[in-house]
Amino acid sequence: MGSRQNPDNAVLVLSILLPTVILGLGAVASLPLPTAVMLALLGAVGFATVPGLQARVMRHATGAATLASATNIAAFNLGNTIGVSLAGAAITADYGLRSPTITGTGLTLIGLVLILIARFVVRQKQTPDHPERRR
Repeated sequence: MGSRQNPDNAVLVLSILLPTVILGLGAVASLPLPTAVMLALLGAVGFATVPGLQARVMRHATGAATLASATNIAAFNLGNTIGVSLAGAAITADYGLRSPTITGTGLTLIGLVLILIARFVVRQKQTPDHPERRR
């Protein structure tokens, strides 16, 4: 099933694109026009992950959709806070003005690993011989 039909696949593809775009931004940061293009691309790719992630949360939020939705948005805000704090700390530690692209890439790669783990766990639970599947 392609990413158009499956929000989980779309999130996976976008989570692979996101660190790539962030690294690309760092590579062209001294060039005004390419930087503007990469910033627009970063915003588009970053924002595009939200519907798929929200759909995944809502799919698993049986009986508590409002709470799950609010918690998901709170998690986005927490991620923004952590990302900005780490990027600022990298700049303050004299790693240079491009260091936020490295911290951003690292954080998005952590997110990608978590997505892959979640996909693996879901697939394991869907196998016919899994104990939870037999209930």
